[in-house]
Amino acid sequence: MRPIHFVAALGVATLATLPARAADPHDCSLTYLASVEAGQIIDKSGFGFDGYDKLCQRLRAEGMGVHIIEQHGTIGDQAYSWVSVTMYSRKLEVDSDQRQSSTTLGPAKGADVDAMFMDNLNSTLDDISKNPDEMVKSAHEEDERVTKVVREGAKP
Repeated sequence: MRPIHFVAALGVATLATLPARAADPHDCSLTYLASVEAGQIIDKSGFGFDGYDKLCQRLRAEGMGVHIIEQHGTIGDQAYSWVSVTMYSRKLEVDSDQRQSSTTLGPAKGADVDAMFMDNLNSTLDDISKNPDEMVKSAHEEDERVTKVVREGAKP
């Protein structure tokens, strides 16, 4: 399991680092915002996608994290997982207007919906890791826009 920074988007906001192995100066902890329930599942399962190091290093260099919005569960005989991920500036916690979303459906019988959520999330994050440039640019633009509004006291 990789080191993780977690900020709860619902309830009391917390930031935690969960070292999964001995500290290595090259290790990177992916910072993210998520619901408390999603954060608990991520903490338990850990991220597991090929582009983790690349995305984590890029986000750390840019002063950003990822904002994870999700729903998962069962409806009737169907299991589902819906994930939407955007980047945010850790400076002001302003989300990018670019996002990557994914939905997975399957039979409910015998389904592990938490594992379905993690598979969906890891796949989405791996896709983002292949070309994060537009999301990074968008998050910086939003951060600059909000900073300007605050500085000038203008309306957005």
